[in-house]
Amino acid sequence: MLDFSNKFQLTPKLLSKYSDQEITEAIFCALNWNLTDGTHRRNSNIRELTFWIKYFMRKYDLSVVDLPDLDSIFDRLLNSSISLSDYGVISYFKIRISKDKDEYLRNILDLMEHSPMTYFVWDTSTQWWPVKDVSKNLLNNFWYDPNVFLSWDKKFADIIYKRDLNRVSQEVHQNIFERKLDNFEQYYRVVDSKWDIRHIYDFTKVIYDNNGNVSKLYWFIIDITDKVRAQTLEENYKKALDNSAVVQIINREWIIEYSNSLYRQVSGDDRDIIGKNANIMWGRAYHDKDFWQDMWRTINLGNVWTWVIKNPKVWVKWWIYYTKTTITPLRNENWEVDRFMAIKFDITESEELKHQLWVANARLEQILDSTSQWFWTMDDNLLIKDVNDAFCQMLWYTKDEVIGKSIYDFFDDKNREKLDEQVHLIKDQKHRNYDISITKKDWTQIPIILKATSIMNSEWEFTEAVAFITDITEIKDYQKQLYEMANKDALTWVYNRRNFDSQLRYHFESVNSREINCFSFVLFDLDHFKRINDGFGHDWWDLVLQKVWELLNQLAWLLEWISVYRVWGEEFAVLWKNISLDEMINIMENFRKLIVDTRVSIDGKEICFSISAWVVECLPNSKIDHETKLYKKADALLYMAKEDGRNNIKTPKDLV
Repeated sequence: MLDFSNKFQLTPKLLSKYSDQEITEAIFCALNWNLTDGTHRRNSNIRELTFWIKYFMRKYDLSVVDLPDLDSIFDRLLNSSISLSDYGVISYFKIRISKDKDEYLRNILDLMEHSPMTYFVWDTSTQWWPVKDVSKNLLNNFWYDPNVFLSWDKKFADIIYKRDLNRVSQEVHQNIFERKLDNFEQYYRVVDSKWDIRHIYDFTKVIYDNNGNVSKLYWFIIDITDKVRAQTLEENYKKALDNSAVVQIINREWIIEYSNSLYRQVSGDDRDIIGKNANIMWGRAYHDKDFWQDMWRTINLGNVWTWVIKNPKVWVKWWIYYTKTTITPLRNENWEVDRFMAIKFDITESEELKHQLWVANARLEQILDSTSQWFWTMDDNLLIKDVNDAFCQMLWYTKDEVIGKSIYDFFDDKNREKLDEQVHLIKDQKHRNYDISITKKDWTQIPIILKATSIMNSEWEFTEAVAFITDITEIKDYQKQLYEMANKDALTWVYNRRNFDSQLRYHFESVNSREINCFSFVLFDLDHFKRINDGFGHDWWDLVLQKVWELLNQLAWLLEWISVYRVWGEEFAVLWKNISLDEMINIMENFRKLIVDTRVSIDGKEICFSISAWVVECLPNSKIDHETKLYKKADALLYMAKEDGRNNIKTPKDLV
């Protein structure tokens, strides 16, 4: 409603007794008189009049609805049982106003020219009710020039919002012609000259002539758009809050003054709790004394308190529900805390899920700590967040020594390169399995299979990784054994014919692609193999082969890039990268002499033996560019060595 406190400049002490609505009603009483032109005088008369009218009406319980004009008000007051002093004051005003009532009303309207309230005066002498007068503040309040209405270019109905026009017209007709009301209120919408929709409050005063016909209409409108919007917003907030949270108001004595309907739905409590102590709602046993003391201390200081409260489900034994409760202190006009508003959101489901998650995590930790598989998690910076006991026990670390360290700290340089390749795949591959060797605290290596899973956020950004680690030492040992069984000779423990064929092809490919400069190939066998085997038996022969292996093994350890093979029976082969033919001949010559000087003894008996060998060098783009050609060359050289009496070494030069 319109605030006249600044316009009439009544003291706050006097105005505090009356509402804006009450003061406005008093002014409307004065506006019952016919309006005539007059000169302006001091507005103090108006202020005095307004205050005293309202004062006496309130004091003697009179209603504006029952008293259409000031004369009626004064007559009623003077005929009532009033004090002598009041009678004198009222009589004074009645005499005074009767002399200059038109001037009083004109001054009132003059004040309204500068107020947010706009008035229209209709002449009802014609059928179409033209606007006879309009306040000048129409331009400031609704952006319309008053002249467009005074010149009859625009009717008031033209600015009423179309959806409200029919309703407003019906209400005006009913109130005036059917109910014969002197005044009435309406709420509707208008459209200002900027095409903005405004909500207005309309107070209409009807003036009847002596025959009971309508002679004039006074419409007083005020823009209440902001108030309507604020009220609508407040109602929407309240509705939304009532649909989502328990709302309660409690006084300082902890007595419940208000509770919305959602409380019953959440708590299952059908009791009438208004006027009861708030302790009946909360399970004090679920929280310790310090919890409640902290709450009281916080809200009594005027601060907001928020916490999760565990409550008993009424009438259901052992059932509980959780609310995230915010208690806000409410202050009175003296800025003293006199009540508290509690807003409670039911979070029972989320708390139960949180508890289930906690139980699941505890169970998972128990499982991970008891499993023989190692386990770790790392963050987006590749720092270890957690490990299980098996990881620590295997690597001889404590958890404190591991958590917070980079995963790279547990790998040597060679394996870090392999690990780095996998890290780069984190954003592209969700799951990765790969073999790698991890370093223990004593710097020894353990071969492992690392099964890593990347965890991404909603934007597909890497946030953390989970890895299960399996010790594959036994598997690697078994694989090594299988490899050696497939690729090594069981008696001499040098590589067998299968491995030799594979390595020979590799050497040819390497030299032809110039990955290596050259390689030398030696093929030799033991002289008089059949005589030794037939004359001394297999045991002697096995000892001879093992002795040859010992000497070849010494040669492989002393010389880099050499590989030794038993290709068949008494035949052995040697492959050596990046060595010239002459160097290889010298080495094999020394090896031949070493064989001649070697004796094998058994049961006091000794046996000597010798070898026949051939040596060939393979260069890029040479005539010998394939293993088939090499074997043909070998047959020719080996036959020549046997023909020359054995115990010698032949080269391709001997074929010339």
